[in-house]
Amino acid sequence: MMPDVAILCGGKGIRLREVVSDRPKPMADVGGRPFLELLIVMLMRRGFRRIVLCVGFGAEIITSYFGNWGHDEVDLIFSKENEPAGTAGALAHASNRFKSDRVLVLNGDTFCDVDYLRMLQVDAAPPGAVVLGVVKMRDCVDYGSVEIGRDGRIVSFVEKGLSKSGWVNVGAYVFPLSVLKSLPKRRPLSLENDVLPQLAARNMLWAHKITAAFLDIGTPERYKKAKGLLSSVFSKCETARTDADK
Repeated sequence: MMPDVAILCGGKGIRLREVVSDRPKPMADVGGRPFLELLIVMLMRRGFRRIVLCVGFGAEIITSYFGNWGHDEVDLIFSKENEPAGTAGALAHASNRFKSDRVLVLNGDTFCDVDYLRMLQVDAAPPGAVVLGVVKMRDCVDYGSVEIGRDGRIVSFVEKGLSKSGWVNVGAYVFPLSVLKSLPKRRPLSLENDVLPQLAARNMLWAHKITAAFLDIGTPERYKKAKGLLSSVFSKCETARTDADK
């Protein structure tokens, strides 16, 4: 049975506001449809059937669009935060919505063509560990990077601003449900700043290395670059899904 998926869709997208001012960042236009729809179609293509959308800023735009989406083959559940909760806070708030023992967590503003089935089967990670998808980049200055031990364990994080090659977090995680349920309920709570470093310090954070291209739409420059590439990906995903439905 495929695990549940959580997509983090609650951020304000302040850096993108000059080019996407009328909607939340995950609803930014890609080939005439929202970026978030690309993520959902891709997940459907991979066999995922239950997706929790963690919404906050602009929630009514997301719920209105996907509440009437009309695809019976996927169950979309909305978890709305009433005040800004941060990425980890949103997951803590949604933790009672999940039915599977593990949850695939994705950022709502990044795309990487990950083999999620392989990511769910990282053998080296001990029971109860969190798995983080990473990709090698020539320059991590805009992202920061992670240091990985020989056994695949993530041992530390390197802050943004250093121009060097390294492994970058692609915004894809596999969380045991027990870890999500144990997250503090305080607000706000950040995955990147509060939760992941603590997991690494406890030897409970493991890397899954990915070779696919990594794109994000967090700034106007990255959004412009990603739009053309993602439009073709969207077309391929939609064609594959349509053919499977015949």
